[in-house]
Amino acid sequence: MAHTLGYSWPIAFVLGAVLAPTDAAAVAAVAKAMPRRILTVLRAESLLNDGTALVLLAVAIEVVTDERPFSWSGTALAFVESYAGGIVIGAATALLLIPVRRRLPEPLLHSVLSVATPFLA
Repeated sequence: MAHTLGYSWPIAFVLGAVLAPTDAAAVAAVAKAMPRRILTVLRAESLLNDGTALVLLAVAIEVVTDERPFSWSGTALAFVESYAGGIVIGAATALLLIPVRRRLPEPLLHSVLSVATPFLA
């Protein structure tokens, strides 16, 4: 839509990436009465949307700052590379931290590790 309003493709992508993430808290608030399984799927989908928007934002900023020339194939490849890298890093972090979390005796330590995990990744 931004491109049809006269913005260049890179700027339109940056705008789209900024506006794309859904609000996970809003999803949870609206879906309170739903079964737990459906609520879990909705939260996961919301997080997937957030991750996709962040990857798209990073790729769009590379294009806008001329670190990467704009082309549909190049932009799509950068998106796939970024997304795949995030999956690999997330899986490696999970493989390392899940056994640690299982051995933590105190709920407070679980909370601290939950907050620290994204920064560690």
